[in-house]
Amino acid sequence: MPEYNDNKAFVQSHPYRVWYLIRKQDCGVGTCYVIESNCISVFLIEGAESHFNEVLDFILSSFEPLEEIKSVRPAYFYINVPDGHEHLLKQVADLGWKNCKLRLLA
Repeated sequence: MPEYNDNKAFVQSHPYRVWYLIRKQDCGVGTCYVIESNCISVFLIEGAESHFNEVLDFILSSFEPLEEIKSVRPAYFYINVPDGHEHLLKQVADLGWKNCKLRLLA
């Protein structure tokens, strides 16, 4: 995990609404953020993935999506799930989120 000041400088130079370092029992276990496009990102280290729902619940109960801007930002939150993270796709689907991403590669 990056040092606090490194994280702070990075966050201040990007379009984040909020950025959190996730700690459990005084140990850093991940990060989560919401960006201006209403995208939510959660990164948890190996072994801490079971906290995903708790982190997502915190974000959803603490923030509202920003207003829609046509062709720029949807009126709802969305989560980008990297390829190969099937366990995360399952967790998101189990919460009732729909998979709507289509990726075409040339």
